[in-house]
Amino acid sequence: MMAVPVNLEAGFHSGKPQPLFDAKYEPGLDGFPPYDVSADGKRFLFVKSSTGEATANEIDVVVGWAGELQSRFRR
Repeated sequence: MMAVPVNLEAGFHSGKPQPLFDAKYEPGLDGFPPYDVSADGKRFLFVKSSTGEATANEIDVVVGWAGELQSRFRR
């Protein structure tokens, strides 16, 4: 993710791109970006790599977890 300063006075002028973050993050899946932006536009949410390398080759999907959770807490 890169950041570029922009000056809109007297036309459009862009500065030198610079890295915005210095860490390894997991890649996106199926063409989706590997991040999301908060509603106020002030924060990013990334899945940070636990190994220090950006490598994701599997994902676990739990189906029916809400029913399982409810059955465990019914008394």
